[in-house]
Amino acid sequence: MAGFFLSYRRLDAPDIVGRLHDRVVFRFGAGSVFRDIDSIAVGADFRSHLQRALESCRALIAVIGRGFLDRAGVGGPDYMVEEIGAALERSLMIIPVLVHGSEMPEPARLPARIRDLAFRQAMRVRSDPDFTGDVEKLLRVLANHLDEARTGAADGVDTRTGERLRVTVHVGTFVKTNTVCCFINVTNLASSDVEVTHVWMESSPPTFPATDERPLPRRLKPQESWETWIPLGELVARIESEELYRLGRVRLSTGTVVSSVRNDSVPARGSVAGGAIRRIP
Repeated sequence: MAGFFLSYRRLDAPDIVGRLHDRVVFRFGAGSVFRDIDSIAVGADFRSHLQRALESCRALIAVIGRGFLDRAGVGGPDYMVEEIGAALERSLMIIPVLVHGSEMPEPARLPARIRDLAFRQAMRVRSDPDFTGDVEKLLRVLANHLDEARTGAADGVDTRTGERLRVTVHVGTFVKTNTVCCFINVTNLASSDVEVTHVWMESSPPTFPATDERPLPRRLKPQESWETWIPLGELVARIESEELYRLGRVRLSTGTVVSSVRNDSVPARGSVAGGAIRRIP
């Protein structure tokens, strides 16, 4: 899964966007950043693809050059506004990156949907000889954000709402069919009902395991679990890391993302009987 979404205008600072993309990939690995020009397959519906990418990323990098406002007021969809607007609605971390000497637009000059962007702390990425130093500062911010997200998710706590989930993933084999699967378990540890809106695997592209046989519950009652599994063969080609325990993710109705923690009650690659996974104590 792409942890970062790179939002930009193709005719605005393409030189900086390309170099920035390469630096993020070099630091965080292939597939760590979503960029529409190379992340959407030919023939795919780019609208739904962009939506899925935004739903599963951890932060949006908005590249703002001198032509950022040129699209405002033009008929037809403005996809950069749509991307930033969706990120604001999901309370994602948004980092405005000012390039080519541009300044952060005043709120009144921004489309209403993204007016709050003006109040996000921006970073400046200059051309050479300052490019490398400026990008290193940005990469440190991104790395710190990932560390904070993993630390906050390690105990399944949503610090903003106080709701608590435990999301576990393990790999096991059905005894009767010898099918190796990734098992996902989402347990509500809060004292009140918790609404779960998405459950997915951090593959590339993201895999949403909810099926007709295992639909997502509208609400999980206290200590209630939702369980499903995915044949590992459907994921191996799409997962870029073997850290399977970090792949289960859940989004609450508040928009907060909770990542998985390791389930020590089962072996990483052991054998489990066919059927539902046991509830977590």
